[in-house]
Amino acid sequence: GFTEYCLNNNIPTILCSPRKALLGNKHRQHKTKGMPTYLYRNKYDQEENVDCSSNERLSVVNKVEDKNDILQYNRDLQNYIYQCTSSINVIPKILVTYDSLKHVLEAVYYSSLRLDQFQIVVDEFQSIFTDASFKASVELNFVGYLQSVPNVCYLSATPMLDKYLEQMDEFRDLPYYSLIWDKTRLKEHKFRKYPTRSLTSSCCSIIEE
Repeated sequence: GFTEYCLNNNIPTILCSPRKALLGNKHRQHKTKGMPTYLYRNKYDQEENVDCSSNERLSVVNKVEDKNDILQYNRDLQNYIYQCTSSINVIPKILVTYDSLKHVLEAVYYSSLRLDQFQIVVDEFQSIFTDASFKASVELNFVGYLQSVPNVCYLSATPMLDKYLEQMDEFRDLPYYSLIWDKTRLKEHKFRKYPTRSLTSSCCSIIEE
């Protein structure tokens, strides 16, 4: 809900996500609504399968980026920002993976808007920690880039233990906000329990039902 709010408000926004699929979904939704966002497409992002085994994760091949391709991506993004600023009531909304934030920041730096005019929203920020087991350098670099820019909001619906975050310089002194729903808006869900010996066969029967 909050990411959707960020893509609909009147603040220039860079939405960072660890998953290409999520960004692609948001991009298609807003295009259908007539509210186009800019999806920064970088074919050199690390491809990771979050459902594969740890051994498979470690075998991920990191492609070498082609500078000419990156320059073209950045020019396209700068043109998008220029078109937004040249139009009335068109707010730039940029979608990017953790891997490619460095290129977006560079493109924005040389664009018609300043970086301090953007709100940077880091969605699913717990992935910085969970993905570190198979792409630690990407996550460390990502956090490092964020230290040099203002207006960063780390967002997650997954509880993180403060005692761990407080041990990291990057998170120790940040203010924390928790959204607590009004109890009158909460609905209690009733669950059916299924004893099973095969998760696959039980899931299939539930889906068919």
